[in-house]
Amino acid sequence: MKLLLTGMVLACLTSFLFSACQKTVTVTNTVTDTVTNQVTDTLNLKDTLIRTLVLQPGPDEGQNCIVNSSSIYAALNINSNPDINASTWTYNSLGGTDGIGRTYIKFIGLDGMPDSAIILSAKLSLFGISVGTAAPQGNSGYPGSPYSTDNQCWLKRVTADWNPDSLTWNNAPATTDANEVSVSASTAQWNYDATDIDVTSLINGMLDNQNYGFAMVLETEQDYRSLSFASCKVSDSTKWPKLVVTYKLH
Repeated sequence: MKLLLTGMVLACLTSFLFSACQKTVTVTNTVTDTVTNQVTDTLNLKDTLIRTLVLQPGPDEGQNCIVNSSSIYAALNINSNPDINASTWTYNSLGGTDGIGRTYIKFIGLDGMPDSAIILSAKLSLFGISVGTAAPQGNSGYPGSPYSTDNQCWLKRVTADWNPDSLTWNNAPATTDANEVSVSASTAQWNYDATDIDVTSLINGMLDNQNYGFAMVLETEQDYRSLSFASCKVSDSTKWPKLVVTYKLH
């Protein structure tokens, strides 16, 4: 690397009388760290470190939990459910009231981000399931669905702490509408992926305030709407929620 940069600088000095020299060399140190060395003129060498943080935690470190407002679930912690789900459904057959379902998701790996980080982009990917526990009927609103209701969701920033092992509807923390991000309605009953959702503004909000994660909430919380994805608890590690954050240091 030292020899390469020295050669570049000498080349710039040789051509200095004719034009300003500008070259970019990218050297990959690891899979996720990229160093860009840019010579902007013959006298000034500027280095910028660009990093990509990939978070896809499994059952041991992942944090996500469904809450439901139905009378049979509102006070219960249902963290064992393997789905990420936003829904509004009837529970009459189980002896309960209609219920609103929401999911809280937190990537604790964000807490290791350096204070000097400037976020360039943040993309969240959620992966579909082939069978549902929280919503056995699958996604609603898909073409040909008996429930022709839109099921697009919001991702909202959570504003207070929560514990997946004790979270319920009754003690769920508040969220803010600021910089909320839409998750598109499903196009299939099963195996519907929502990938590379731009959550840059939400991640900036978490780093500027406190990382309490996201909540996935239906945009219209009315009956017979449901959208489901795999959680960090499923056995297939490729289905775990994934967050990719690209940032630079200053």
